[in-house]
Amino acid sequence: MIKKKDFLKEYNIEKETLKKTGMKWEELNSIYDSYCRLEPQLKKIGKDFVNDYLYDIEKAGIHSYRYRTKKAGHLLEKIIRKKKEQPEKFAQLGVDNYWKYVTDLIGIRVFFLYREDWCHFHEYITSAFENVPEQYVKDRERDFDNDETHCYIAERPKVYRRNGDSRIYDENVIEIKSGGIYRSLHYIIKYRGYYVEIQARTLF
Repeated sequence: MIKKKDFLKEYNIEKETLKKTGMKWEELNSIYDSYCRLEPQLKKIGKDFVNDYLYDIEKAGIHSYRYRTKKAGHLLEKIIRKKKEQPEKFAQLGVDNYWKYVTDLIGIRVFFLYREDWCHFHEYITSAFENVPEQYVKDRERDFDNDETHCYIAERPKVYRRNGDSRIYDENVIEIKSGGIYRSLHYIIKYRGYYVEIQARTLF
């Protein structure tokens, strides 16, 4: 359980912003408690993922990696933000299904030495997991696959790049998002019943 006053202060959220989401604090608290119970399982899933697919960094074509599970407070902050930004898309999010909507409960960051190394990693990860456009999730509730044994890439891989960056990415295999200062490759993988988000970028 987390105190409403303390949470709003820590994450700099106005009461009016919370009100606009249409969520009761009691439901957010229930999500908080549910996630605290779930997090140990997610940590094990994340550990198994990196051991099975990233431990051999040469095979994966990366320099290094690290992983984490989302902090419970950050989860609530993200839910409130998403409810505010995209109310229709996240309208059905609640304590019984929040893990269907939040794709970075398990987050992994992999590092390359050079941006061009993305090709090796992309080929590796798309050969390790099914990458079928027909399986990409559009509706978080309707398209969620409840089969925990079915592991696959759940969204089209995408890259965020800055305007003016050299064109090293193949638009036929990866979605390109331009603008801003953020640079990173993103993969969302359905793994053992939950989503794993991989962010890939150079060390520098």
